[in-house]
Amino acid sequence: MKHMGTGSRNSAVATAALGVLGFVLLAGCAEQPPTAEPTHLEITIRADGNTISDQFILDCNGTKALDSSTLSEAAEACKLIAEKPEIIVQQQSPQAICTEIFGGPERAEITGELAGKSVQSTYSKHNGCAIDRWSRAELLLGQ
Repeated sequence: MKHMGTGSRNSAVATAALGVLGFVLLAGCAEQPPTAEPTHLEITIRADGNTISDQFILDCNGTKALDSSTLSEAAEACKLIAEKPEIIVQQQSPQAICTEIFGGPERAEITGELAGKSVQSTYSKHNGCAIDRWSRAELLLGQ
């Protein structure tokens, strides 16, 4: 059996201790939930295009809906916008070629903060592209 000198043994013990300490520190980090920027959205629906017919609040912390939300499907809506924020922030390109189909007079506005960033979006059904955008956001529009 090979005999290790005192210096080698101390070095091996120190290396093992550092490894355990590093593991404990990393494990402690893993237990901390990620902090998400809050989302607070005010959703206004105008079924006839002019008069407010419905209003909702959507408050989320990441993918979790908060009790202050008044949107009926708040839990699913929070998950949706956490995974696909473009549903709110992406606007139609002015160069988009859209079918000239009128889907109805409905209009909706979503304003507030999405993951801590200010947003303001409008929705309508004035052509095929707008109808498609409305359809993708139906969960947020109380539909």
